[in-house]
Amino acid sequence: MFWHMARPKVVLIAEDIERLPWTRVEGSRDTYEKILSFDPDTGSHTRLLKALPGATIDQVLVHDFWEETYILDGGWWEGDTYQGSGTYTCLPPGTPHGPYRTETGYLCLENRYYLPD
Repeated sequence: MFWHMARPKVVLIAEDIERLPWTRVEGSRDTYEKILSFDPDTGSHTRLLKALPGATIDQVLVHDFWEETYILDGGWWEGDTYQGSGTYTCLPPGTPHGPYRTETGYLCLENRYYLPD
């Protein structure tokens, strides 16, 4: 199946990404993001996500979109399961996940997107 997203072509080299600002994730005091690409029609986006040591998400999350993460550095605990550097996760819409905590902090690449019905 082929599908189309309205995001434009984006090419960012390391220096471009370094210059992008880290912004605090809404509702969080210790998690930050750099948006790499964004589809204004659907809200689908790709971002770098960084959490400081000691960050927590206390609730179980459920989304109406696909979410893929790849941990680049550090790691987090989801419940009693540790997911460290090099871990890839793909969560279909409606998948409960969390709560999360990290002692070391982490950096991950995350894609959030919608697929047509």
